Amino acid sequence: EGMPQSAKLRFETLIATSRGSALSDSKLQEVEGAFQDALEESQGLSIVTKHLYQELLGFLARSGQSEQIQARLKEMKLGGFPADQVTYGIIINALASSAFASLASSFFRQAEQEGIALT
Repeated sequence: EGMPQSAKLRFETLIATSRGSALSDSKLQEVEGAFQDALEESQGLSIVTKHLYQELLGFLARSGQSEQIQARLKEMKLGGFPADQVTYGIIINALASSAFASLASSFFRQAEQEGIALT
């Protein structure tokens, strides 16, 4: 039998297979659960933790989940992983290339207010 799938791989697969589909509450809960499992599996490795957050934020942005994005940005900051240029770039690019492009400008302004220069 094959090796058990890592939590990180399960999370990334779930995000990849959910692209372009309507985001139901149950799908969002499934992604959030997989994210938490992957975070636990990363055991606090900062590079992995930040990458997982960025992947989740991109997914949430493509789905127009503005409130969830704000909650995760706050969680990142409290956890010692404040959003940076790359993080905001991921959010803004995902929003801009989705049906939620109008939300991109609010996150652009938020990044500027936090002193993060975006080009």
